[in-house]
Amino acid sequence: MLSGDAACRYVWADLDIDTIDIGEIRFDLYQEVAKSIRYLKFSIDMESFRYHSRGFRNFVNVKAIWIVPDYGLIHCVGATRKHYWPCGEENVYYVDPRNPERVFRGPDGEKEIYALYGPYGPYGPNAS
Repeated sequence: MLSGDAACRYVWADLDIDTIDIGEIRFDLYQEVAKSIRYLKFSIDMESFRYHSRGFRNFVNVKAIWIVPDYGLIHCVGATRKHYWPCGEENVYYVDPRNPERVFRGPDGEKEIYALYGPYGPYGPNAS
């Protein structure tokens, strides 16, 4: 078991250029530093994103957002219409949870995702 001092961690980041990946952690835990973050990445169930948007609204200066959808890309379709994005919808990127090198951008990316997966999700006839 680590003592309190050994468990402390420090992270040095240049918030003007570094992407801060908060994983699946709640947005409200970053309230004090959210205004300083310019590039944000997180994992979330897109169906529950609206419930977390209160804490997300603290990220007022974010320039780009990378989202890794927990339950697949098809759940991102329509997200730019449904939610507020401080960086603008063209700067929202959806990262394929099965292949992190595959990224879709904004509303056009949502159209691509729908064309690939359609109403059947990742098990549809066009799934790869």
